[in-house]
Amino acid sequence: MDDFPLNAFSSMLENISKTVQERTQAPMAMVATSLLTGMSAVNQNLLVVELPTGQIAPVGQYGGVVGDSGSGKTAVDNAVVNPIRQFYWKKSDEWRAENESKKSAQKGKKKDRKADLDDNPEPRFILSEASPEAVIYQHKDQPSIFLNSAEGGVILNGRAAKGLPLFCDGWSGSEISVDRRSYPSFTIRHPCMAILIMIQEGQLEAFMRRHKAFGLGFGFFERTEFCRPRSLVGNRRIQEYSTSEGADFWLDHYRHRITEILGEGWDRYQNKKPKLTVKFSEEAKKTWIGFSNWIERELRKGGQYEHMRGFATKAPNNIARRAANMQYFLTGDAVISDDMLWRSIEISYYYLEEHLRIFGPPQAINVIDRYSEELLGWLKDQVRTRNLSSFRLTDLYRLGPSMLRLRDDMEIAINALVERQLVLDYRHEKPARIALSLSAFA
Repeated sequence: MDDFPLNAFSSMLENISKTVQERTQAPMAMVATSLLTGMSAVNQNLLVVELPTGQIAPVGQYGGVVGDSGSGKTAVDNAVVNPIRQFYWKKSDEWRAENESKKSAQKGKKKDRKADLDDNPEPRFILSEASPEAVIYQHKDQPSIFLNSAEGGVILNGRAAKGLPLFCDGWSGSEISVDRRSYPSFTIRHPCMAILIMIQEGQLEAFMRRHKAFGLGFGFFERTEFCRPRSLVGNRRIQEYSTSEGADFWLDHYRHRITEILGEGWDRYQNKKPKLTVKFSEEAKKTWIGFSNWIERELRKGGQYEHMRGFATKAPNNIARRAANMQYFLTGDAVISDDMLWRSIEISYYYLEEHLRIFGPPQAINVIDRYSEELLGWLKDQVRTRNLSSFRLTDLYRLGPSMLRLRDDMEIAINALVERQLVLDYRHEKPARIALSLSAFA
């Protein structure tokens, strides 16, 4: 469907979106998802957001568009992402000129020249058609990464799928350590990523069918806000491109603001200054907490999001990121207003409905099963190998299965095992802990 809530956008974002749609004849949901994800990619070098719970989160978001060939994916990508590319093309040109100058100055000093080049890698912020491992390897030399693919089937294929856990850590901002034989080991302390994938429906269905272990319940699809707008092919109206004065007003404004924010982030990175922390206003805090508690209630059996708990639990975090991105892009303010938060919530309702429509309740149930089976297997291994009788929650959050590094995911798994009477629940005691029941070994 293409019922994206354009009314949730400010007048500026609405006008930018309408201009891009008019030029590309693409579905509005495709345009809006691209715009929101691109905005997060631009902001992530500059901002982090402090949730009302005190947690600090990156502002990068993952967006996905399911669309058939000819639906306008490439045209939208060019309109939204090209201003970002142009900024980094310019930085790459400056880098090459600077390095050529260094080479000339250090002629005959091979050791010094190589050290200088290693310490000053070429800026490569945007990547396309790269496997997860290749993306993370590139990230080690960059402050952040924007993976932008108009052909998402290249990323979601057999070999690349094995690296998708790295994208889950990149979304969460969790430390990523990579140890490979083919190149030196490295660690990224504070990963910062945004991803925009456009994929054909047949490719997505093939991936979900062939790679169930990396599908729903694994984590990547729970962090990515997908939409599947109805194609406009056959109903588009071709018209002459207007060259009159003011025709590009909103696109020019968009390009200017994108370049401005990228410049701010670049300067902070070059001068080793900390990122700006976007916070909530007092009213926005109350609204966010109220929405988060409502989502939690709807995860219960019989609730609206019972069958898509993995995705729904990420909604409050995504709402905060999107609100921070829109607030700074539109106003330059580092405080999220209540109005901006409600706009982000309205957009989140759309993605919640799209997730349910695209992936469906029967598959979404696997989120709980996969999380709980992963935790159960891990607990049994700990009992056998370390002779542990109980497990502190703090240790589980820190040392448990990598799939369940987020507290929300761990809680889903624990609750499922408690309901099946495979785990004894002592979370209300001090120290908060759980233990395997005898039924777990039956």
